[in-house]
Amino acid sequence: MIEQGADVVGHARAVIGGWFIEFARGAVTTIIERADPVLVTGASGFIGLRVVESLLARGFGRVLCLTRPSSDCLKLEAMKERCARIAQIEIIKGNLLSGEVVKPRQE
Repeated sequence: MIEQGADVVGHARAVIGGWFIEFARGAVTTIIERADPVLVTGASGFIGLRVVESLLARGFGRVLCLTRPSSDCLKLEAMKERCARIAQIEIIKGNLLSGEVVKPRQE
C-alpha cells in the first residue's frame, strides 16, 4: 500500500508497506531506525502479536511488548524464545495510565 502527499516546500511523504518515509530534496529519512526500541501496546492480542511479528520480520531488534497484567502471554513468550538470538523482546505487564510502566525504560 502506498499513500503519498506533498507540501508546498517540496517535501513528499509516503507510507510504503507500513513505513513512513519522508523525501526532502533528494534525501530519504525515516522516523525510526531499526536499532531504536519500539513499544507495542496490546502485544499479546490478535493484532498485537502480528505487529510484533511484522516488526521482527522488518529487522527491528528491540521490541517492548506491553500487555495487561491479566493477559495470556504464552504465544508472546514463545515468540520471545524463538527470536532470542536475533532480537531483544521485553514483555511488560502493566498499564500506560500508571506512568510507571514506560518511564524507567525511556532513553
